[in-house]
Amino acid sequence: MRGYWKDPELTTQSITPDDWLITGDLGRVDAVGNLHLAGRSTEMYIRGGYNVYPIEIENVLGTYSDILSAAVVGASVSDRLGEIGVLFAVARPGDNTRTVSHPLFCSSVFGQLQGSRYLGGSCRTSTDVTRQSRQEATTTNSKSGGRPMVALDTVLDTTNKTLWQLIEERASTTPDKCMARDESGRTMTYGRYREWCLQVAAGLYEMGIGIGSKVSWIMPSRFESFVLTGALSRLGAIQNPILTIYRAREVGFIAQQSDCQFLIIPNVFRGFEYPAMATEAVAGLSTTVIVADPDLPEASPTILPAYVPALKELRWLFYSSGTTADPKGAKHNDYSLSAANNGMQWSMQVGPDDKAAVVFPITHVGGLVWLFNAMQTGVELLMVETFNATETPKYLGDHGVTCAGAGTVFWLAYLNAQRQLPAGEILMPTVRIFNGGGAPKPKTLHYEMLAELGAPVIGGWGLTESPINTMVHVDDPDHKKAETDGRACPDVLLRTVIDGRNCNAGEEGELRVKGPQVCMGYLDASLDADAFDEDGWFRTGDLGVIDAEGFVSITGRLKDIIIRKGENISAKEIEDLLYAHPAIADCAVIGLPDASSGERACAVVVLKADCSLSLPEMVDYLRNKQLSMHKVPEQLE
Repeated sequence: MRGYWKDPELTTQSITPDDWLITGDLGRVDAVGNLHLAGRSTEMYIRGGYNVYPIEIENVLGTYSDILSAAVVGASVSDRLGEIGVLFAVARPGDNTRTVSHPLFCSSVFGQLQGSRYLGGSCRTSTDVTRQSRQEATTTNSKSGGRPMVALDTVLDTTNKTLWQLIEERASTTPDKCMARDESGRTMTYGRYREWCLQVAAGLYEMGIGIGSKVSWIMPSRFESFVLTGALSRLGAIQNPILTIYRAREVGFIAQQSDCQFLIIPNVFRGFEYPAMATEAVAGLSTTVIVADPDLPEASPTILPAYVPALKELRWLFYSSGTTADPKGAKHNDYSLSAANNGMQWSMQVGPDDKAAVVFPITHVGGLVWLFNAMQTGVELLMVETFNATETPKYLGDHGVTCAGAGTVFWLAYLNAQRQLPAGEILMPTVRIFNGGGAPKPKTLHYEMLAELGAPVIGGWGLTESPINTMVHVDDPDHKKAETDGRACPDVLLRTVIDGRNCNAGEEGELRVKGPQVCMGYLDASLDADAFDEDGWFRTGDLGVIDAEGFVSITGRLKDIIIRKGENISAKEIEDLLYAHPAIADCAVIGLPDASSGERACAVVVLKADCSLSLPEMVDYLRNKQLSMHKVPEQLE
């Protein structure tokens, strides 16, 4: 810029004689030219990306007769808005302090400032400047999904901490706080969770599991799954959560590629017997199968060796179906999963009084991100082992759900359940957001949820390899919540590329991403060359546009995959099996839009002369080939 309009004095203060702009930001530039911001020299704080100047608020406070003195400061809350404003006020002695201490005082002050960036701050008032409780803090508009300020003394700083370090800190901070509740009525506190993790860690340690042990596990969304996760984290094992829908073909490939030493499974889940499948999957491998049903192995924690933190070492393998026939194993560490949680927390502003629906398999990378979030915030998790479109919404509503995940198929179920109720009856009276992602959403859905269930859709976009790249923020305008997949989360870099060049704003291209949430690469390192470009950007394979404000809209895919109920299905994997069918001369598997599942798989086949094939026959053939049922096409043409 050339200067400030009609303010030469400010121009002189802001621009040096040799035309350098004085930004007021503190930082350093490393040897390769990367900028690292470290703070600011000017007196302001940044809330939700907006600059807020304390002097502006303090000038308004100076007009209040009840206030003797006041100061506004920015408090760092990296998991929410970057910073929030905290008001410290000293009331004048006497009987006229009612205005200062009343929470409406906050609203009246912020209301005079004419800007949403001031909302959601908190007042700290009294004659001795004591902290006001979170329940008395000012609230934002409930229709936005916003919330009062999170109690800073119970939300943990996750910086450079492993999952187990967070488990320990959470248990010591709020040991009696309820961590999880399930449909059977069981509850588990954070203190009990830590104790149980230690007991199971000891039991697994006796079986030979320790630092670097390669452990795959298949478990439903139960308390025991989170306990197993915590126990393996305490031991420093490399753990590989596997979806319960995977069968011998996928499990066998994963076990062989990952050199799996231990495979932990349930006995029977949803009528399927896992021991027989596991025996077939690991045949010929030196893998120990542990059936942990109904109980996990336990022993006295006194036998455990000292914990060794390893923030950036390989600790997680997550397999995802992609364009290849075989699953691809993405390597993660605690640092990358914690970074993904930071993005989610920035968007959703989860607090200790929230109750979040865990209605999807926690063996998804998103399930473990929620575990990191629980340790950070002290949220209560409402766990659902098997989602039921009729019973689950009622269970969540009856138990005070506030964050109702976890994607389009679930949101549609909630909406339908609300529509089945008598007029005036509210399904989820405490809900403030419908959070999630993983599949396209109709542009009208946000407005329908807002009108009929009273809360907005807070969507996002991510992948197993790079979870939670973008999310809508609770303070974003309705049209962005409805029509986009949010903006880049803190520390995430995005760009769109087409024909080898970077796209302009609003131009469609392949989305590429950098950030701490991106995986370390694939277990099969030969896949990395295609996955990352020459500048280290991860090629997502998704097509999208980034508008002038940084909001992302997913428009399609370069990759030949189908997303059904949030699960990636490789068309090539199915086609490779169908090509071997004696009646099929040629085939293609495509995704068709589906109102309930996002997409459904349709097999289009060319039959050999004098051959026939029905849909039931094709389904039986693919099941006999050990293809997971969620991948079997629902339509044959």
